[in-house]
Amino acid sequence: MKNISLNKEPVELAVNIKYIVIDALYINEIKLEIENLTKDNILNEIRNSVFPYTDTPFAEYIPMENVFTVDRIKKVDYDQINSGNSNMFSVDSGVIVFINEKIFSNLLLKFDYEELVDSSTELLNVAYWSSTVNDFNLSDTAVIISPGENSSIEFDGSGTYKIE
Repeated sequence: MKNISLNKEPVELAVNIKYIVIDALYINEIKLEIENLTKDNILNEIRNSVFPYTDTPFAEYIPMENVFTVDRIKKVDYDQINSGNSNMFSVDSGVIVFINEKIFSNLLLKFDYEELVDSSTELLNVAYWSSTVNDFNLSDTAVIISPGENSSIEFDGSGTYKIE
């Protein structure tokens, strides 16, 4: 299995590498606009052009250890949301993806949210995820599904979150 957390399992990340942490659904929105972006400063362009009305569309996160546990994702109250805080991100779908910044554009081209969540037997289509990230290193990407409201984990679905 390719770095997936379906029920609070930890995922593997590379130390001192910048990751984009984003709702999987938002990746499709970026794909629709990718041709209109100059890619000089793609992250700022995405924030300003693709998500002009969202203060925290994605986080930029640099791990200091290679094991990431889901309990490090903390809910942010509305009055604490700060668009200048790069560790905050918004979630609508309850599925988030960690993407090594160096492969961000390449993964965007291969990714399809509908395919990821299209499974009649599993929480997500593991075969699709594995084939999509097969060309990358294991720690380049990870996907985490919200464990839900009664899980004792703050990452319970939609809302704004930060990584501690």
